Amino acid sequence: MYSSTISRQEAIKKILQLNRINSSLVHTEPFDLVIAEYLRKTLFNLACTSMPNTNFEPIYITRLTNSVRRQLSPLWPNLNLSQEKRPSTLEQEAEGDIHPDRVRRILEILEDLRDFMEVENGYWLPTPVRLIQPPEKEKVFVVGGAATADLSSILGADVKLSGFMRYVDRKALPEPILKDETWWQSYEDWLGDSPKDLRAWTESSLSKARQRLRPSASNFINFEVYYPLAQVSPLQFFRWIRFEELSKILITPPGDLFLCRTLSQRFQTAPTKYWFGAITMNTLKNEAPVLSRDVRRLLYGLDLICDSPTQAVWETGGVIILRSWLPQEERRLLLALGQDVSPKFNRLPLRYRINSEWQDLIISALRNLGIRMVDKEESDEL
Repeated sequence: MYSSTISRQEAIKKILQLNRINSSLVHTEPFDLVIAEYLRKTLFNLACTSMPNTNFEPIYITRLTNSVRRQLSPLWPNLNLSQEKRPSTLEQEAEGDIHPDRVRRILEILEDLRDFMEVENGYWLPTPVRLIQPPEKEKVFVVGGAATADLSSILGADVKLSGFMRYVDRKALPEPILKDETWWQSYEDWLGDSPKDLRAWTESSLSKARQRLRPSASNFINFEVYYPLAQVSPLQFFRWIRFEELSKILITPPGDLFLCRTLSQRFQTAPTKYWFGAITMNTLKNEAPVLSRDVRRLLYGLDLICDSPTQAVWETGGVIILRSWLPQEERRLLLALGQDVSPKFNRLPLRYRINSEWQDLIISALRNLGIRMVDKEESDEL
């Protein structure tokens, strides 16, 4: 048996070929896509307990991630380096987790895209292969825990990558698969329960909150209020102001509810609490709790009602710049189809490169949030 030595770049090139990653479409080193493919392949192989792939058992997270590290560390030794200390809760809420474990981060992205699922207590399973038809597209998303290299033989059609999402031309799918409903999941079920009419949803949320108002603690003023009209800046971060500052701006008591949150404190460990509040000029009078998962969408809804939209900026080369966090469903779409080219990971501003064939889908989702799409020359954020 003969063996030969190849360079690191040659080894990476072979890995890309074996995993169906088109390096010409990747604008940064394709490290994250390689990790994603090795996670898919490794979890599927570890979890599969019988052939032909009918029985699966959950795999503990460290068994999965350590296996991927062992396979990839010869080419990327930093995968085995100890991680820096995780940021505080305050830092994560302000600007995201900026020093995450890279393998864990990709694992969580694949969970968000619904390729994987965490069943309980750190145990994971690959999800079944499903086909998702995005609106007004001839291409079909392929979601599930199988490796990309295996999907072509499973589906009988050429499967490609765009960002972390796999897709296939609808016309290339065999007729039996096209007609078999068990292969298909609706786009709405995959993406999540985002309202079609954001203004109506926001107004409904306010109406329900009015019915649930309860008296607040007396003289409570240590909180922030979201007030889109208070700042010229279109960044949502600067639209949160302390209640004392709001009372200086308002001439007469407000007639409607405000979205409020607890003040962030240094070394804070408790999660931020949100509520709709009825306020006087001096204090919080009544309140109704708001679920944390609804907050980001409510911010865009309140922006819409106040006619104070945020912006997304298009740069040349298909790069979109976002300076406010997105709700989970829109973030899922961006994670799926975009390549993160941000200067600092998971820290605003976010920059994603979007292939031209998916830009209209991204634009439609962002416009549904009331976000104004502008070219870099038009932006008042930069």
